[in-house]
Amino acid sequence: MRRMRTRGFTLVELMVTIAIVAILAAIAFPSFRSVIRSNRLAGMSNEVTGALALARAEAIRSTRSAGVCGANAAGTGCVNGLDWSNGLLVWTNGDVATPDYDASSDALVRVIDAKPGLSLTASASSATGALANRVVFDSRGRATAAPVAGRTIVMRPNDCPSGQDLVRTFTLNPSGQIVLSRSNC
Repeated sequence: MRRMRTRGFTLVELMVTIAIVAILAAIAFPSFRSVIRSNRLAGMSNEVTGALALARAEAIRSTRSAGVCGANAAGTGCVNGLDWSNGLLVWTNGDVATPDYDASSDALVRVIDAKPGLSLTASASSATGALANRVVFDSRGRATAAPVAGRTIVMRPNDCPSGQDLVRTFTLNPSGQIVLSRSNC
C-alpha cells in the first residue's frame, strides 16, 4: 500500500503563527499611532501654510482682496466662529466694498478638507462682524482687519499627550508673512 503525504500547515502551527503576529501587532501599534498623528499634523501644517500663501498671492495677482476662513460643515461658506476644524476656504473678492466671502460675488479658489483628529482654532481679532473670524489680505499682500500683528491660528491633535512637541502656531506679521512655531501640548 502506498502512503500519500499531504503538504500544508497543521491547525496548531497556524494558531501559533497567528498568536505571534497578534503579539507583534500589539507591541507595534502604539508607536504607529504616533507616526500617523505626526504625519497628519505635518500634512495639515503644509496645507494651512499653503492656503495662507495662496490667498496672499491671489490678492496680489488679482489686485483685489483675498482671504482664508474656516469652512462650515457643508464646505460651502465660512463659519462664523473661531473653530476652523471643518476645513478651510480660500477665496478672492469680487466685491471690493465687502471684503468678506460671499458665494454670489466672490470666486472660491480652494477648499481644504479637515483632517480627522486635528483641531484648528483661529485667534479673535478686534475687528467686528464677519471679519473677526477671517484672515483677509489686501491687494498689496498685507493682512487686513486689526490686529494684523499677532493674528494666530493654532493647530493641535485632539489627543495631545503632554510634553510632546505637537502644537503648531501660525502667526501673521503685519506684512502678511506666516511664521510657524512649535510648542508642547
